[in-house]
Amino acid sequence: MFLRLRHAAALLALCSASLFAASPAVAQQGGTWEDIKTWSHEKKTDAVAAGKKMLAATDEKIKALEAEAKKSGTETQAAHKKNIKELKAQREAAAKKLAQMEKASATAWTGTRDAFAAAYKDLTDSHAKASAPAPAKK
Repeated sequence: MFLRLRHAAALLALCSASLFAASPAVAQQGGTWEDIKTWSHEKKTDAVAAGKKMLAATDEKIKALEAEAKKSGTETQAAHKKNIKELKAQREAAAKKLAQMEKASATAWTGTRDAFAAAYKDLTDSHAKASAPAPAKK
C-alpha cells in the first residue's frame, strides 16, 4: 500500500514536470508561480493564457489524486478526500485571482498579478503536501 502511494506520487511529480517542460508556451510565459511575478501588464493576454494552462494542469493533478484515493484503503482514502477538498478550494481561489488579473488595469496590475502568484504558490505547495507519501506507521 505504502509503495503504491509512493509510486503514484513520484509518477504524478514526473508527469507535472514533463507537462511544463513539453509546453514551450508555458515555459516562455511562466510555468511556475515564481515566473508569474515577472509578467508585465503589456503581456497580460499571454500571462492570463499561461495562468489558465497552469490551472488546467493542476486540475489534472487533482484528478490523479482522486483516482489514487479510490484505490487506497479507508484511512488513506479519508485523508486523500480531505486534501482534495482543500486543493479544490485553493484552486477556486487561484481561479478567482486569475479572473481579477485578467480584468486588471495597468495601475492595478502588480497587485493582482502578485495575488494570483501567491494563490498559485499556495495551491502548488498544498498539492506537493497532499501527494507526498504518507509516513510509515510505527
